[in-house]
Amino acid sequence: MRALLFIGLLAYSTTTYTATVDIDTSRWSLALTSNHPTSQPISPWTGLDGNNAAQDLNGHSALISDYTHNSDFVFSGVVTPTDIAWNDNDIIGIVFGWQDSENHYRLGWEQDGLNDISSASGLFLVREVAGNSTILYQSEQFWQDNVDYNFNTYRSGDTIGFSLDNIVQSFVDSTFTSGKVGLYVESQSAQFAHLSSVATVPIPAAIFLFTPLILLFLLYQHYASRREMSDRLSV
Repeated sequence: MRALLFIGLLAYSTTTYTATVDIDTSRWSLALTSNHPTSQPISPWTGLDGNNAAQDLNGHSALISDYTHNSDFVFSGVVTPTDIAWNDNDIIGIVFGWQDSENHYRLGWEQDGLNDISSASGLFLVREVAGNSTILYQSEQFWQDNVDYNFNTYRSGDTIGFSLDNIVQSFVDSTFTSGKVGLYVESQSAQFAHLSSVATVPIPAAIFLFTPLILLFLLYQHYASRREMSDRLSV
């Protein structure tokens, strides 16, 4: 038992560990998008079941997580532009580092239709600070109807990045080192599935003050026990 505890503490003696977030989109909140028309209400989402969500209305809406990433993370899933109820060609996307509709990163994608409020088109990554947009990336490529696309967004230290439709990009940017994640559409319907958030959580530094002493003590106890057992067998 002591040996197992020793091994466990040794494995625990790292600076961080990863934790998978329990996602339930029924607990997520509606929010305005950056380009929300003042005359339109926020479109409600459907299919809020575990790690899935759907936007069936051809409206503007963001769906924001009930948790905050305060350190490194990966937010991933599958997005499918749909034409079941509406056959449109506008924006689907993901947000992260979310503070509010005027402060966040957004990864957007359109089908040669509505451009982002920043004027970005195609596939784009925008940083929004106090309502001012900065285009970090854009490429004139467009999604196809009813095709499943895997996406990843992440932060690692001072680096943010994404992968979508065989495009992989990263940028040094520490504007929002913590924040929520979410989904958004602008005049478009879409389905989001298999959503996953994995956080890298730092271990409190105080643990490292005591871990070496605990390890030495358990090591001593382990070998003392083995020596005692050996002495008994030799009698």
